[in-house]
Amino acid sequence: MVALFALVALPGCSRALTEDDLVEAYQLSYPAASDETAGCVVGELVDAYEIVGVETELAAVSSSAAFAEAQYLAQFHCGQTDDVLRQVIAMLVERDLDPDQANCVATALVGDLDDQDLEVLMRGEMTDQFFDKYFTATYDCDALPD
Repeated sequence: MVALFALVALPGCSRALTEDDLVEAYQLSYPAASDETAGCVVGELVDAYEIVGVETELAAVSSSAAFAEAQYLAQFHCGQTDDVLRQVIAMLVERDLDPDQANCVATALVGDLDDQDLEVLMRGEMTDQFFDKYFTATYDCDALPD
């Protein structure tokens, strides 16, 4: 899973935290994230946890597993798929797939994943839907085992 973003100290402590503050904190933690992506991720988290809930999670010594998962899903929904891609490539190479084929399969697969498929990656419980996508990607990349 990806690292949680850091909550930065606000210049005026008497001021309530806003969604814009959270977007700014997210962009400090993920400098490659565009304004649109940062706004999307924070928006999904605020929808699920409200501002005070996001602030509480980020201020905690250790955020909850549910919040970390919500952030992971929000990042994926908002187009930040690089982390998932790297993890899938590593998993495929670990299973003795050639690195170029692993990259091809992972790229094809990640581009076709939905929330149910991400559940398979997070929990390890295979579904027919995920297997079909994996088989198609493997076939299309000429990476089926001999």
